[in-house]
This record gives sequence, C-alpha cells and structure tokens, in this order.
Amino acid sequence: MNIVNPNFFNSALTGLNYAQTALAVVSNNISNSSVAGYTREVVTNVDPSGGGAGGVIVGERQTSTYLNANLLNAQTSASEQGAYAQQATQLNQILASSSATGSSSTIATDIGGAIQNFFSSINALATSTGDSTNAARSSVLTNANVLTAEFSSVGTQLNGLGSQVEQNIKSDIGSINNLATQIAKVNQSIQTNNGSSVIQPANALMDQRDQLLQQLSKLISVSTLPQNDGTYSVFIGEGQPLVLGGTAQSLSAAPLVSDPSKTILSYSSPNGPVSIPDNQIIGGELGALVHFRSQTLVPTQQTLGHLATSFALTINNQLQLGKDKNGNFGANMFNLPLIPSIAVSTNTGNGVLKVAMTDPKQTQASDYSVKYDGSHYSITRLSDNTTTTLPSDLATTPQTVDGLQFSLNSGAMLAGDSIIVYPYKQNVGGVSVSMTDPAKIGAAGGTNGVASGTVSVTTNSSNTGTGSLAITGINGTLATNLPYNSAIVKFVDATHYQVEQGSNGYGPSTLVSNNQISVNGISMTLSGIPAANDTFNMSTNISGAGDNSNAVALHALQTSNTLLGGTTNFSTYYSSISSTVGLAGQQYQATSQAANYALTSATTAQQTVSGVNLDEEASSLLNYQRQYQAAAKVITVSQTLFQSLLQI
Repeated sequence: MNIVNPNFFNSALTGLNYAQTALAVVSNNISNSSVAGYTREVVTNVDPSGGGAGGVIVGERQTSTYLNANLLNAQTSASEQGAYAQQATQLNQILASSSATGSSSTIATDIGGAIQNFFSSINALATSTGDSTNAARSSVLTNANVLTAEFSSVGTQLNGLGSQVEQNIKSDIGSINNLATQIAKVNQSIQTNNGSSVIQPANALMDQRDQLLQQLSKLISVSTLPQNDGTYSVFIGEGQPLVLGGTAQSLSAAPLVSDPSKTILSYSSPNGPVSIPDNQIIGGELGALVHFRSQTLVPTQQTLGHLATSFALTINNQLQLGKDKNGNFGANMFNLPLIPSIAVSTNTGNGVLKVAMTDPKQTQASDYSVKYDGSHYSITRLSDNTTTTLPSDLATTPQTVDGLQFSLNSGAMLAGDSIIVYPYKQNVGGVSVSMTDPAKIGAAGGTNGVASGTVSVTTNSSNTGTGSLAITGINGTLATNLPYNSAIVKFVDATHYQVEQGSNGYGPSTLVSNNQISVNGISMTLSGIPAANDTFNMSTNISGAGDNSNAVALHALQTSNTLLGGTTNFSTYYSSISSTVGLAGQQYQATSQAANYALTSATTAQQTVSGVNLDEEASSLLNYQRQYQAAAKVITVSQTLFQSLLQI
C-alpha cells in the first residue's frame, strides 16, 4: 500500500510556483494600473512540448482584436473631426472679425460691411446736388480704399492660414514616418523574441506597439493585419502599406507640379515617387488638413477672389459709361491683379498664357486647365470638370470662356502640354484703388460715350401748347454738338420748327413722322402738341455738376444680379460665402463632440477587457496568497511525512 504519492511533493511545488508567479503578475498589474497603454495580464500555463500537462507559467495579455480596432477607428474619427473644427473655426473668425484701415481711423467691419458702406457713399453722391466741395466724391474714394484694404487683410490672413495648413501637413507626414519606423523596430524585437527559446511573451513590446498605433491613428486612418510571427502589417488611408514586418515605408511631402504652394503626399516605388490623391488620405489630423484645404479653404479663397475682381471690374465698367466733374469720360477706380498661370513641369513646349477678365457676370469661382493635344486646344473648368473644346487656334485667336479671355502670350504649346490658370485664389487681396482724384468719378450719366446728363432741355414757362421735348440720344462730342453750350428750338407751328444757336440758326424744318428732332447729333423726341412760338431751351453742363444719373446706376449695382450668370448680387454672394464657412465650423464642432463621445465609449469598452481593475486585482491577490500558503503547507506536511517514513 502506498502511503505517500510520489507526485505529492512535485504537485505541491508546482502549486507553489504557480501561486508565486500569479502573485507577481497581479503585483505587476497593480503597479502598472495607471500606466497609459498597459494591458492587464492573467496567469496561464504554456506547454512548450505540446504534451498538454505541466508547462511554463506566464502572464497572458487580455486583449480584444475587435475592441482594439474599434478604438483605433474612434481615435481617428475624433482627431479628424476635432482638427477640421479647429481649422474651420479659425477661418470663420477671419471672415467675421477682420478690420480695415480708413483714411483717419481703423474701422471695425467685415467685407460685407465694407461693401455696404461703399454703396452707401455712392448713394450719398447720387443724391447730392452740385457737390462743389467734393465731399461726397471723397467719401466714395475713402470707402473704396477701406473695402480694398479689407480684402487685402482677409487675403493675407487666408494665405497665412494656408501656409499653416501646409506646414502642419508636412509635420504630420514626418510624424507618420517616425511612428512607422518605431513600429517596424518593435515588430523586429517581437519577431526576435518569438523566435528565441524564451517562452515568456513580449507583452511590454506589444503594449508599446499598441501605443504607437494609437498615436498613428490620431494622424491618419489605420488598419492592421496580424502575422504568424507576431508582427503586424500596418496600412493607412485607403490601404496603402506603411509597415510590413520590420520594414517601414517612407512617405514624402512634395510641392504639386502645377501649384508649388500645395503639398502632396507620395511614397517610393521602383519606378519613382507615386502620388497619393487627396481623396485617398482619410481620417486623423492629416486627413482633416488635406480635406479642409480642398473642401473649405481653397473654395473660400476662390470665391472671395472672384467677388473682389468681379466687383472691381463691374464698378470700373459702369464708371466708364459716365462723365466726371471735368466733363471727361469716367476713369477706372480699381486696379485688377494679373491672373497667374503655371505651366505643368512635364510640358515640352514653352507656351505662356495671358488671361484677363472681360465679363464679370459670366465668371465662375474656379481654376482652369488649358490643354493642347497637338490639334486642338481645350479649357476645363476644374470645379466641375466641364471642358470646352476651342473652335480655333488659341495661338492666333483669343478665346473667351466663362467671362475670361484666354490667349497665348508667348512661346508655343506642344502636344500634351497643359497650363493651370488660377484666376481668383491668389487674388483675394490683389484689388487696389487706382483713382486718387475724386473729381474723376464718372457720376454724371452717359449714352453712346457722351453724358446725357451734361445736356438738358427745358420748356419755356410762357409756352401755350402741350408740347414737351426729351433727349433720347447723343452722338459725337460735346464740342461738336453744342459749340455755344446752348440752343433754342422754336416751333413755327405744330409741325415746323427752327433752331437758334447764338447768332446762327437754321430752319424752319418739318417735323418727321416719328416726332424726332436732331440738333447737331443730339436726338430729341416731341410729345404733345406745341403752339406757335413755343420754345425749348437746350443747354450743356460741361462739369457734370447737378447730374448724378450714373451714380444712381452705380448704386443700383448693389442689388442688381451681376454675378454667376445674373443669379446673385455682391452682398448676397458674400453672405453665402460667410454662411458656408460658418456652417462648416458649426457642423464640425457638433461632429467633433459626437466623435469624442464615441471615443470615450470605445475606450471604456476596450478597458473593460484590457484595463486593470484594482478591486479585482486585490481579490486575486488574496486568492493567490492563500494558494501560496496552502501549497507551502502541503510541502511542509510532505516533508514531515517523508521524515516520518525515514524513521520507520
């Protein structure tokens, strides 16, 4: 009969070792409970021989592949929404709280307010009479300078924000490369550990890798694929490989060939750098920056530049239809910036384009691509990829598309060449005031190049008939039309009249059937029936004073639909730009809050499995302590029994 089982002592010793290791694991959990990224461990047996009995006691990480992936996705979304909200808020602040400097003080306003003030001063000019002191005209110039300074201020700030975005994109790409290198090194260490005779898993290395992946997920969307050797393959964006085993893929930031101010992402390949399109860079801070640039910042720059240049040309065109205070044609008030174009670096020709705005009403807030296929030129509006094939050779005949006139200024485009045109993005602050003399504002009305308001016709108060004359057209120049600055139309009877100019005169003339009367190129129309000897006095107003009909037409431009094919006006257009930016800020503030809530939930779920619960660990500590004490007691008893057997 066996009194003592030969495995009795060994079983007790195994139990003692198990309890001792378990106490060490629990103690380690407690010590690292506040360490970020630490994954809770539990005691388990590993049988290196595969026999199924006994084995080595280790601490196994408690982790969930699903919950870890969910946490990475939540982190990516929260970082993306937060970064976009931050950029959109900055943009909104630029439009909402900009300021411009007037002639004597700084005026707190915005572009919309500056447009309103400009038209208010135009209205004051239109309703003034005489304006001998030039006060109303000077006010118009002051407000024009305020408006252009406002555009300039906003343009400078938008360019600064754009530079900041580009710098952050480059910084994020550098951070991604650094994290990729670290993950590859950790992969190598894990692979080395798994290939050695050491059974204890590389738990600390795996925790370190998880932390690096979380940092990476803040920058861009991340997905992982576990390998049999314990390494992870890491992919970003739309599935571009970043880390494969112990090898990290290096990303690079390079200027776009057609726009050196824009940074693009690329990776190396045997055939050279391969660009990653913006729409494939998704998630995280980098995805937010790239999409904010293309979806919000650049469109805002384009629409504001479009507003500024269209406004300036529309006002200039109207001023040219009037007469200034000296009787001359109205001068331009604004300088328009040159429209830049950049030849793609792969071009084989040396063609240089010249582009000018000709019809602001037909223009669109977009960039354009001009291409030559060897036979035909084509112009593509890049905002919607609408392509116009030109009917003739651009090299010899200027062509107009969307209110812009395109011509080949010098050189030649060869087959396959393309040139990108940026009419508006870089011109937000490019409009300036060219007029310095307020007397040159063409406030008086004009028809066919001569101010109708500079010629007037009045009815003699002693007339007995019902006839009335109205000026309906002017041809030629004032010097030719009225050399004596006045004329009298006198009716001999209801159908015959004569004209007296100083000591000269002619007539009588017979009234034509359409009741038109012409005096030296000045056309008048008779209404009613004049009596014999009724007279009408024609006079000129060379200075243009007292007649502000062109100023009235200028003021009417405030509410006239002069933009986007006649669908909107200046103030409404700016309001839509400002509203779009404001709504983007509000939208991403809301989605950022929701994404942060989702991140909190994902973190809680992941920590339920992987986090350390101190109450649970305290309970386990007491349990393993009792196991240790029991195993030690068994060993003591077995020793006593063994000694007793030896004494028998």
